[in-house]
Amino acid sequence: MALLTISDAQIFTWVGQYILPFARIGAFFSVIPIIGAQLVPPRVRLLLAIAITVLVAPMITNVASNNPFSVSGLLLLVSQLLLGVMMGFLVQLFFQVFILAGQMIAMQNGLGFATLLDPMNGVQVVSISQLLIILANLLYLSMNGHLILIHQIVESFQILPMNLFNVSAEQFYEVVMQGSWLFKSALMISLPSIVALLFVNLSIGVMTRVAPQLNIFSIGFPLTMIFGLLVVWIGLRSMVPEFYLLADENFMMIRKLITR
Repeated sequence: MALLTISDAQIFTWVGQYILPFARIGAFFSVIPIIGAQLVPPRVRLLLAIAITVLVAPMITNVASNNPFSVSGLLLLVSQLLLGVMMGFLVQLFFQVFILAGQMIAMQNGLGFATLLDPMNGVQVVSISQLLIILANLLYLSMNGHLILIHQIVESFQILPMNLFNVSAEQFYEVVMQGSWLFKSALMISLPSIVALLFVNLSIGVMTRVAPQLNIFSIGFPLTMIFGLLVVWIGLRSMVPEFYLLADENFMMIRKLITR
């Protein structure tokens, strides 16, 4: 009776068939919002990453057969981790747009001191930022954004092979330069509120010049807060198309990152 013989190359191929995709998928899920939030237990993220890896790994053909304990094998593992983190970081930038926009609005209408604990990220944010980030999460789930992200991470295995160190300095530069997109997008969302509150402050300044006996602190501060909240409430409807536009731009960023 012949014994079943398995060579070292076959073992290394099987290990790389699952370890390398798991590294990219696991790093991606640990960074992106919603799935990677602190409210989601680590076991859930781990099981989700394992489940997707088991489904995706048999479809991947361009897997390196290097020794996973060699220098080249460790470099491949590091490259998959970096690629997953960079893709997840771009998604994180999209949600930070609304947090930054809320902080800009809050600084103008006097609500910068009203902070809440964001349970998704575990940090203190202003109340308007919390409102915008909740709205962003609901809209993202309603448009199946989480399914699009899973599709992109699976598609990345067909575009970027796992047989070489495929993280370049150009990709790092591309991710860093998206910081300008973050500030530009946050300014575009908060600009209507900032302009409206500017006119409110000008009106209050004219009132104090006409009637100097008015106390600017007792009148101007409540009026600024009331008009600021009113402008935010009116602007929520117009933020929805802006949200979809920014989401499309963010998906294109991830696509551009993995196609370089």
